[in-house]
Amino acid sequence: MLRLPFLARIMRPLQVANLCLLLDLAYSDSAIAQVPARWISPAGGLWYDASAWSTNPIVPNNDSPPGAIYDAVFDLVGFSPYNVSIISDPTGSGIRLNSIRHSSPRGTIQQYVGRMQVGSIEMNAGTYLLSSGTFSGRISGTGGEFTVMNESAL
Repeated sequence: MLRLPFLARIMRPLQVANLCLLLDLAYSDSAIAQVPARWISPAGGLWYDASAWSTNPIVPNNDSPPGAIYDAVFDLVGFSPYNVSIISDPTGSGIRLNSIRHSSPRGTIQQYVGRMQVGSIEMNAGTYLLSSGTFSGRISGTGGEFTVMNESAL
């Protein structure tokens, strides 16, 4: 019987490397699948300001990066009133999210332009003010206020 111990020493690291690569790819796909994005700026600001999000440098919008699905969370408490304003649509295709959970009693999301497409918005506190633009998605929750004004569309 021919024994090639050097070949076993070469093949084992390759097998381990391939296994690590497969595990890394599997973990990466699941990590990108659903991303919680928290609003972290107690002073408020613009939706498209990446520094105001826990996902900095990325602003939550599905498929940014490709494959990412976002759940936007507004849960700051104990701060002064703050506003999150959507005053522009730099992508031209609006904002797409899996969900929004709004449980910040002093927070207001103000949409002045564009399209917001969500699977659902859960309003437990605070305000969503649709001043102009389009909102689509299921609205639920135990509190808060969802206000539609002007030429807005649901």
